[in-house]
Amino acid sequence: MQRPDIVTFGYGSATKSMSTHLFVGNICRIQPNEIIFNTPSAYQSIYGSKANRDMRIANTLVETDRAAHAHKKRLLAAAFTEKAMHTAEDFVVQHVDRWCELLVDSHEEPKNMADLANNLVFDIMCDLAFGKSFDTKEHGENQLRKMPRVFDNYTSFMYKISRSPCFGTWLWLKSMGLDAALERFKPKTMSLLTTLIGDNMRRRIKEEEDSPEAGEHGRKDILHYLFHSKDPKTGDPAYSKEMLATEASLLLTGALGTTSNTISAFFFYANRNPHSY
Repeated sequence: MQRPDIVTFGYGSATKSMSTHLFVGNICRIQPNEIIFNTPSAYQSIYGSKANRDMRIANTLVETDRAAHAHKKRLLAAAFTEKAMHTAEDFVVQHVDRWCELLVDSHEEPKNMADLANNLVFDIMCDLAFGKSFDTKEHGENQLRKMPRVFDNYTSFMYKISRSPCFGTWLWLKSMGLDAALERFKPKTMSLLTTLIGDNMRRRIKEEEDSPEAGEHGRKDILHYLFHSKDPKTGDPAYSKEMLATEASLLLTGALGTTSNTISAFFFYANRNPHSY
């Protein structure tokens, strides 16, 4: 039955007329892959806490609500206060000093500075965010040495997907179980890293929980400050255990794509302009 009394609705940058769409009760199919439910109960079924949908936690990067995103950024700032940066220096200096030693020891061999910088930043951020360095900058065999490249390839792949015409199909496939299918093809190194990160996160959280006086004694890394940060609105802990892992992973990914590029660029230009230093 036609419903000409419903005039228009906004969809992207266009405004479409609904007068020609067919309604079946309170349901309207507005296009082949999209329908609208016009009942209060439908809202609860789709968006309620018990809805059958992907409930993975949105981190600061992917949060789309402006107010929620701003709030998450304020909470994350606990890891970047002057005090937090000062205590992080010891971790950073230790890794940088060791990295320089390794460069000097093998100075006669040509090196890919992009990979070396990636490994340095990876070790620093894993140490700060997860409580353990995986020593990918060290000589010898290491299953995780190529992990920074894996992160880069994944980010590049997802960016292309998000900009492609098939992005809508990709999202629909995710709702149909694509994530579970892709999990079976995850690189072994990624699975290993996920396991190691999970184990070390649980260890570090246990250490913070057992530490007296809100962790005044002990390891002062990024996770320490995030764990003991408070939500200014409620006074409750700013992060759950699950959210701690999500935000820590975000910091690792962000550092690999920025700091390592800066280090590589510095060596590139300094090597070609020796008078500058």
